[in-house]
Amino acid sequence: MNSPATLAARWSCRRSADLSLRRWPDGCVLFDEAQGQLQWLTAASGEVMALLLQCPEWTSVELAQALMGETPTEDDVEMVENVVRHFRSLNLIDRLPV
Repeated sequence: MNSPATLAARWSCRRSADLSLRRWPDGCVLFDEAQGQLQWLTAASGEVMALLLQCPEWTSVELAQALMGETPTEDDVEMVENVVRHFRSLNLIDRLPV
């Protein structure tokens, strides 16, 4: 279960100008021009990245709601949390101070 502090965390893709996302039905590819790296993403992870590239700040709950089109379940939010943590470990996004 996510803590209230975790759910309040805001995520941002401050390097969106360096990133290019290409989507296919079975997955996505993210190219990081600044690092010269290519990342393969699942379709769901690609959708999360597309949202992060479109809007400057999101919480995990907001991302899950945008993906599902309805109030997300706890499992939905946990899935998004896992994705954003992975993106953060790759230095693709930042966790903003609460």
